[in-house]
Order: sequence, then structure tokens, then C-alpha cells
Amino acid sequence: MGLSSIIFDTLKSLPEYLDRLANRKLFIGACGAIALAGSTAASGAFIDDFSADTSANYTFEDSYGGGGSFEISGGTLNVASSGNNTATATTSAAVPFTVGESLGVDVVGLTGSAGVFLTLGENPGQPSGSNDGYRWRRDINGLRPQAANDGILIVSADPDPTSNATLWIDRTAADTFEFLFQLEGESTRSSIYTDNYPALAGLTDLHIGVQHFGGSPATRSFDNLRIVATSSLVPEPGAATVALIAVVSAAGVAWRRTELTRNS
Repeated sequence: MGLSSIIFDTLKSLPEYLDRLANRKLFIGACGAIALAGSTAASGAFIDDFSADTSANYTFEDSYGGGGSFEISGGTLNVASSGNNTATATTSAAVPFTVGESLGVDVVGLTGSAGVFLTLGENPGQPSGSNDGYRWRRDINGLRPQAANDGILIVSADPDPTSNATLWIDRTAADTFEFLFQLEGESTRSSIYTDNYPALAGLTDLHIGVQHFGGSPATRSFDNLRIVATSSLVPEPGAATVALIAVVSAAGVAWRRTELTRNS
């Protein structure tokens, strides 16, 4: 049940107050504030759930080695590598990724020696010395954010390597990016590392995508590549709570005034 539903169910328990409200406009206005608080968190800038074949929107690259490929089928983006090849699929066109937004992709639990990545870069293809950006990596060695200009930034333990998860990169400032990890079924995200990348400060349009590092299995599937408002990922009941307090307070005041008038 959503917060708005809980609020309205709570209000239903106050009929004797609400029936005596002298100024129902206040109640309607506060309910509007509650609805607005719920709706502003639902906006998003980009999403591809791969329910349709959008492969024409992506550029493929054999970043290391050769023999890789990708396809979109069965509702996922499937990237195949060959041997120790690293295969990369990124958006052909740059997409807006601005301060206050989060880039994410769903990845399957790890088996074998293969690794999966979430990427963002100034150009299509793998972020590298000539392509400023990041690779957010999950493999048998753990969780490893990597900057094109600075290599691996940190190695963090994966709390459950065999479980599906979401890799996140939040843009918290023009040149600041936070790497987060979220196991499937969990409501909270774990912050792993925050990095500054001055060369990206002036770039609001970036190429986003995924990578699969070879080994076994030969193909890895990705889902729900998206950019959303960071605020939509964090429960923020403040505005709705304030609106609820306003409604209840107004109801109480109106009831009290009515009772005083009736008893005078």
C-alpha cells in the first residue's frame, strides 16, 4: 500500500471531524499537496526495458579480443563474449544524465568467471583513456568501480554474488559520481564509493550501456537500463506527512470551533 493510500485511509477514520469542516477548500488543497508529493517522484529521463527490439539504438564494440555480439530478445539485452573478450553495448546517441539523477541496470547473479558492467562515457564504446567515463563492475572478485582516467577505484565485497542485483551510479554534482549496489528484493541501496571526475563536469549528455567480460557463461543478460530522478529511489515522506498534519490540524481546529459555537 502506498503512502497516499495510508493517508487517505487514516483520514477516513475522522468522519466526525471532516463532516464539520467549515472550510473544505483547505482539505482539498492539502489532498492535492499529497497527490503532488506522490507524483513528482515518478518522473524519469530514460528507460529501456528491452520489451521491444531496440538494438538499432545501440553500438557494439569488442573492447578486448573479438568474436562478441549482442541482441535484444526475451525482454533482455543479451551480450555474448568469446573467451576472454570484453563485449560492450552502449547507446549510439548520448542521453541526458544530470545532477540529481541515477543511472542503473539490472544484472543477474554471478556464475562461473564472467563479469558484468554498467558503463557511461563521453563516446560510445568502453570508457578508456580516450573516452572519459566509468565502468561499474561486478565479478567473482567483488564490486569494482573503475574510472577511465584512474583505473580501479576500490574493491568491495559482494554481499551475495549469486543473487540478482542492480548497479547504480548517482550524479550528485557536475563532477561527482556515487557508485551504489542493490540486491534484488531490497528497498535500500548500499553506497560503495564516491569519485570526482573533473573532465565530465561539463558533459550532461553521455553514452550509457553495459559490458560482459568473457569466461563462463558466454552470454549475460541485462534489463531495465534507465536514468531516473534519485529522489524517486529514496522514500521521502516529508511533504506528504506535512500535508497530513495540515489536514488533521485543520480538522481539529474546525471541530473545536464548531463545538464552541454549539455550546455557547
